[in-house]
Order: sequence, then structure tokens, then C-alpha cells
Amino acid sequence: MKEYYFYYNIALTEYLLDKKDTEDTAAGYLKKADHLPIDSDSKSKVKGIVNFDIETLLKSNSTRPEIINMGIEFQNKFVLPQIQLGSGMLPA
Repeated sequence: MKEYYFYYNIALTEYLLDKKDTEDTAAGYLKKADHLPIDSDSKSKVKGIVNFDIETLLKSNSTRPEIINMGIEFQNKFVLPQIQLGSGMLPA
């Protein structure tokens, strides 16, 4: 589970750095995470933690709209559509 979190965290960091091809780099890290042998409940827990991390980041950077926008983009593209609640999925 720690390695799965690591890949999500590094993907978020890359995305927030806003380098060229950042979205592809972030997606590459997330692809590595998804290939790890981890059960779906653990994946959901990690994504919930990442979502919490993003929410905390957004609150602490309330005066930096570029960070807020990139955090929300990452959240909507990579985290929220995949967080499972019971047997359902949260909508994007």
C-alpha cells in the first residue's frame, strides 16, 4: 500500500510542478501504481488519502490560484473518478 501511495504522491507532485508533458508523466506514475498487486479496497483507501492531501493543499494555497486549479484538475482526472464507495463509484 505504501508503494501505491508513493506513486500517487509523486504523480501529484509532477503534475503540480507544471513541467512540459506533466500530464503524461503523472499518468505514467499512476499506471505503475495500477500494476502493483494491491486489492481494490486498499486502492480506494489510498485514493481517499490522496484526495485528503489535495484538499489540504488547496486550503493551504488559497491565495495561489494556479496551484488550486492544478490540484483540482489532478483530483478530477485521476482521483475522484476512481474512489470507490462500497460497490459504487463517485462520479467525475
